[in-house]
Amino acid sequence: MKLAILLMILLAGVLSLAFAEMGFQEATNFIHSIKDNVSVDVSDANFEGLMKNTTGEWFLYFYHPKCYRCSLFSPQWKFFAKKALDKDWKVNIGKVNLADNPKLRSKFGVHTFPSFQFYDKQYAYNYTGKTEAYALEEVIFEQTYLQYDRKLLEGTHYTSFVKRLAKTYPFYTVSSVLLLLVGLSYLPVILKRTN
Repeated sequence: MKLAILLMILLAGVLSLAFAEMGFQEATNFIHSIKDNVSVDVSDANFEGLMKNTTGEWFLYFYHPKCYRCSLFSPQWKFFAKKALDKDWKVNIGKVNLADNPKLRSKFGVHTFPSFQFYDKQYAYNYTGKTEAYALEEVIFEQTYLQYDRKLLEGTHYTSFVKRLAKTYPFYTVSSVLLLLVGLSYLPVILKRTN
């Protein structure tokens, strides 16, 4: 009797897992079927032209078609782009397929999927916040979760790390340099005590 009850519980568990897997697969297929026809397809061929011939900043979504996380996030990006278009935000929303655009992938050092970058016509900023549509809106209006500028868009011209850091985080840079100088001034005293 106990064995029969145990087998029925085990069978119910296996069946529930099978139905859950089937539901998950159906949900995944639905998510894959949602196509993004709102955001601009940015490619190796049209990138320079888009950056020069459009007004406003750009917020780009870098994805790979075989990336599972990207396929789950892509519908959110579509709805985010649709909201930006409907509400007439002064920012261009685009997406880059990294499988088809290796030059953009190497030019901007995109190594993880999905990745997001914000462009203000001169500098590229990495987005480091949550991958949810509501969090992406904060980038547009408050420019939160943006790392310091990585590189100039024109190509290989780089400003020094300290200058970029000082421009983005002036208080932290000045205080860090002061702490470093104070620490270096005490270095002889510390070395003298250890001898």
